[in-house]
Amino acid sequence: MHYLLGLRNRKKYIEQEKFLSEKFEPHEILIFTTNRNRTMISCYSQLQGLYPQRVNLGEILSMKQEEKAYPPVLDEIKGKDADIEQAINELGNYSLPYSMMLAPARMINDNEVKMGLHSIGDCVEKTDKLKENNEKIKELQDETDKFNEKYAEKLNNYYKNEKNKFTTKEVKKICGDFFCDYTENREMKEFKDKTEIDFDIFYDDCLHFYKMYYIYYYYGDEERLLAYVESSKIMRELLYYMKRRLDADITEIDEDANIKDYSRPRYLMISGHDSTVSADLTLLIKVLGLDMNTSFYFPRFASQLALEVRTNLDKCKSYSDYYIVG
Repeated sequence: MHYLLGLRNRKKYIEQEKFLSEKFEPHEILIFTTNRNRTMISCYSQLQGLYPQRVNLGEILSMKQEEKAYPPVLDEIKGKDADIEQAINELGNYSLPYSMMLAPARMINDNEVKMGLHSIGDCVEKTDKLKENNEKIKELQDETDKFNEKYAEKLNNYYKNEKNKFTTKEVKKICGDFFCDYTENREMKEFKDKTEIDFDIFYDDCLHFYKMYYIYYYYGDEERLLAYVESSKIMRELLYYMKRRLDADITEIDEDANIKDYSRPRYLMISGHDSTVSADLTLLIKVLGLDMNTSFYFPRFASQLALEVRTNLDKCKSYSDYYIVG
């Protein structure tokens, strides 16, 4: 999914708008990711789509080059393994034609605690205020009760839950696990046989619960304070590098100097999970004054929230000459 999203971004930002170089330039792209394997792999998959590897685009290696072009450990099979020989011939002298390299992915500060209303006790100063303003916990419990009423008995045949009722956190985990398996088109035969659940209907119900979970549970407080806390670490990086980029354009920094400076990227990638993207959406919805219930949607796999800094002027003199589209 992220590879295909990367291909889409290549068509838009490289082929159509000529915004990024056709070949990978490390000073143009800066990558951040949350400290989770799944988000790291997602950003690298998308990069492979943005700068895909091609074959048969370069000259065939000379004999002398070939001797240095494969690991010594392959000496014993070179000449015996047709696949290795074919790979060497196909790669040629430009095995990565767009000059894509292993780009470093910087970690977003993971020491900042992610908070939902279930852990609001950690935020002592705001505890009373948030509890007073928040009626969404009850609404989410109503959603949990509806889910239990419809599925608890069936799910109990599979999960062997002695209470025959699932908590809000347990329902969220069930829905999350189901999303992954359903999206990958796994048969889940044992789950289906024991629960006798219609997967298509169950998928829609899980999606609805997830949406309500993020609206009510994580970001249900009136002031959206928790959304600010969760998205602040990403927004800080985003705004910082936006300013660095605009400063470079406004002051017309020499292009040669800019190439050597990795702190003014044209393209900032920040990879996060659904809760992170949900927080950013919530913050933007609040800032734009939109209605949460109609504007918020649960970000599905390989969702992308893109903020583009644009201008209609040939030469910009101040920040006010730019605007942002999403």
